[in-house]
Amino acid sequence: MMRMNIRASIIAALWAGALSTAGGQPLGVYFGTYTGGQNSSKGVYRSTLDLATGKLSEPVLAAEAQNPSFLEIHPNGRFLYAVSESGGAGKVSAYTIDKETGGLVLLNQAPSGGSGPCHVNIDHTGKNALVTNYGSGSASVIPIEQDGRLAKPTGFVQHEGSSVNPNRQKGPHAHSVNLSPDNRFAFVADLGIDKIMIYRLDAEKGTLVPNNPPFVRLKPGSGPRHFAFHPNGKFAYVINELACTVTAFAYEPASGTLSEFQTIPTLPADFGGSSSCAEVRVHPNGKFLYGSNRGHDSIAVYRIDPAKGTLALVEHESADIKTPRNFNIDPTGTFCLVANQGSDSVAVFHINQATGSLEPTGHKISIGKPVCVRFLQQADARVEVEAERAALQEDFLKLRFGLFLHFNMATYVNREWANGYEDPALFRPDRLNCGQWAELARAAGMKYGVLTVKHTGGWCLWDSDHTTHDITQFIHYKNGKGDIVREYVNAFRARGLKVGFYYCFPGNFSSSKRDSAIPEGQPDLHGLPPEAAADYVGFIKKQLTELLTNYGPVDLLWIDQYNNAYTRARWQEIKAHVKSLQRRCLVIGNNAHNLEDSDVYSCEYPWNPKSLPPEGNTMPAEVCDKISGTWFWNTADRPERVRDAGEIVKMLKLCNERNANYLLNVPPDRDGLISGAHLERMKEVAALLNAGATETDSK
Repeated sequence: MMRMNIRASIIAALWAGALSTAGGQPLGVYFGTYTGGQNSSKGVYRSTLDLATGKLSEPVLAAEAQNPSFLEIHPNGRFLYAVSESGGAGKVSAYTIDKETGGLVLLNQAPSGGSGPCHVNIDHTGKNALVTNYGSGSASVIPIEQDGRLAKPTGFVQHEGSSVNPNRQKGPHAHSVNLSPDNRFAFVADLGIDKIMIYRLDAEKGTLVPNNPPFVRLKPGSGPRHFAFHPNGKFAYVINELACTVTAFAYEPASGTLSEFQTIPTLPADFGGSSSCAEVRVHPNGKFLYGSNRGHDSIAVYRIDPAKGTLALVEHESADIKTPRNFNIDPTGTFCLVANQGSDSVAVFHINQATGSLEPTGHKISIGKPVCVRFLQQADARVEVEAERAALQEDFLKLRFGLFLHFNMATYVNREWANGYEDPALFRPDRLNCGQWAELARAAGMKYGVLTVKHTGGWCLWDSDHTTHDITQFIHYKNGKGDIVREYVNAFRARGLKVGFYYCFPGNFSSSKRDSAIPEGQPDLHGLPPEAAADYVGFIKKQLTELLTNYGPVDLLWIDQYNNAYTRARWQEIKAHVKSLQRRCLVIGNNAHNLEDSDVYSCEYPWNPKSLPPEGNTMPAEVCDKISGTWFWNTADRPERVRDAGEIVKMLKLCNERNANYLLNVPPDRDGLISGAHLERMKEVAALLNAGATETDSK
C-alpha cells in the first residue's frame, strides 16, 4: 500500500508539471480500457508523456469505471467524458479533472440513448457531447452544463438499413461522430449500412437534422468506422474496418457534402491473413495520415498530397504493435502513442517529420486492454488562449467594414504582380497623404485598414535591416528616408481606426498572363527580396519581427500565399512566431476556410465568387473585394469599371449577415491619393450608409 501511495505522489508531482511547464512538457495523457474477466484494468488510467524523450510515466488509475472504451476531453481542459460500453442500455459519464493530480471525480451519468455506446465527441462550442451507439445504430446529443455535468439528451437519430456482410452488417452500427471545422455539421460513420450520415447540428438547441443529401455511400462491405478532417478543412478521410481501406473525400463546407476521390488499401498486397481496421489520424502538419490494422498488427503511414489530398503509402510499422484498436498523435506532432489491446501495453513512436514514418522509441507502459488515448494540454493556458482568441474574433466582427490599400511598386508599372526588378526611381508619390486615406475610410463607416507593406515585388514600404529592397531605394520619396508604414499607422490610429499589415509570402508570380515575367537571365525572386533566397522562413520571420516590434500594437496581419509550396509546411511555426511577438494580433491567411490555419475564415471574393461564407455561417469571417477591375491603381482601369455604390453597400450587408467583415480595396494613385472615380464612389457609399443610419435612427 505504501508503494502505491509513493508512486501516486510521484505521478501527482509529474502531473502538476504537465499542467504548468512551459511548452507542455510533460503532457498529461488518459487511457480508456476494457475491464472485467481476467483483465487487470479497472477503468480510466492517467500518465504523463515527456515531450523531450517520449517516455511515459507509470500509469495510475484515475477513476474506476466499467468498460470506459472511449474518452473525450472538453475544450476547456476541465472535464473528461467516457462511454461505458456494454450490451444493455448505454451510459456516458462526466468527470471533473483534478488540476493538481490529474485524478477524475465523477460528476454524473446520462443515458447514451441506445446500446453499446462506442464513441463520444464534444462540439467546438463545448456545449454538447455527441455519442454513437454501435449496438442499436443510433446517435445522441447530450447538453453539457456549465459545471461539466451532462443534462438530458436533446437530440437523437436512429439509423436504418443493412449491407452485404452477413456477420457484421445485418443492421446499422453507428461507430463514430465527428464535427465539421465550423461546427455546423456532424458526420456519423455507420459500419453496418456503409454510409457516413451527415447531420446539421444546432449547437444552441442540441439537435441533429439530416443534411441534404443526408449521407455519402461507401462501397458495399466497406464498414466505415472512424473519420478525420485534414487541418485545411478541404479534405476528410474515413477508415473502413471491414474492407481494410481508407477513403478520401473532398469537403464542401458551404453544403456539408463529401465527394469521394480515392480509396486505398491499408494492408500490404501480399498479406493473406485476417485483419480489420480501427483508428485513423491526420498529422497536425497535414502532411501525413495514419491508420491502424488489427490482425496485420501495424500502423499504415501515408503521405498526403497537399494540393489534391490524395494518399501515397510510406510504410507499415509493426514493431511493438499488437491489436492497435486506438492510437493518437501528441499535439506537437512529435510522438505517436499506440494502444495495444492485444498485449496490454501502450508503445511510443517518434514521428519522422520529413517522411512521416514511425520510429520505435523503446518506451512502453503496461495497461490492461488499452483502447483509447487522449491528451490533456496545459488546461489553464489553453483556456486563457482560447478565450482571448474568441474575444479578439468577437471584437474584429464589430469592425464590419475595412479599407484595403494596395499601394506599392505595382502602382507604378501597370501590373498586379511586380517582379522585384523594377526601377525604384519609378516610385514617386509626390502628394502621398495617409491622412486622406484614413479620413475617407472613417467617412464611409470603415473601422480598420490593411496596407500592402510588402507585395509580390518584394519591395518594402519601410526601412528593413534585412534587405536593400526597401523604401531607402525610393529616392523620389523623401530622398529614400521615408517610412510609409509609420505614416499609415499614425494616420489611422489618430482617427480611431484599427491597423493591419498585408505581407506576401513566396509564390510563382512570373506568369506571363499576369504580365510580370522576370527579365531574361534573372532568377525568379518568388515575391521576396533577393536576400531571402537562402532561407525563406528565416527571412520572413525577421521581417515580421520588424513589423511587429517597431510600430506598436498591430491589430491584424494579413498573409497572402500562406499556403504556398515553399513555406506551407512551416506555416504553424510562423504563426507561433507572430503570436510570440504580439499575442493579440489576429493572423489571417488569405482564402483559409478553417480556423486552424487562420484566426478568421477568409474569402477573396474576386478570385472565387463562390467562396463567400455560407448562409448561417458561425465562424468569424472576412471577405475581401475590390472597388474596380484591378487591385493596384492602373491606367487601364477605366471609370466605367468602378463598382456601383449600391452594389457595394449590398455586399457589405450580405457579408455582415454571414458573420463576416467586408474589406474593400480602394487603391491610391501614383500621387499617393485616393482619387477620381474611386474617390467619388467612396463618397457615394458614405452617403448611402449615412442615409441608412439616419433612417434607422428616425425609426
